[in-house]
Amino acid sequence: SNRVFWTSKKINAADTAVLAQLIGSGALPQLGLLDLSKNEIGNIGLRYFGDALAMGALPRLEKLFLFHNQISDPGMIALSEAIGKGALAGLRILDLGSNEISDPGMI
Repeated sequence: SNRVFWTSKKINAADTAVLAQLIGSGALPQLGLLDLSKNEIGNIGLRYFGDALAMGALPRLEKLFLFHNQISDPGMIALSEAIGKGALAGLRILDLGSNEISDPGMI
């Protein structure tokens, strides 16, 4: 499967908005692995990402790595809402370690 490794690139909310537009346009339908670890993605960025996913972006994504970013409960809730709408149906691995997510963000 196709893979994108964008680790340690200082990706922030503005960058994530651009990435969300890209994936939301259907530009990466075959992507199987997306690694955005060790960046500066926070709650706003994850909301942009979640909105794109909720529209059906990345239908073949199986592995998503978001560890060591700046994600807390609001960002995780945004991602969870997208997943609840059917996004990432084929996801097998989701790594969110080394963020600031507490129990409310995981419910």
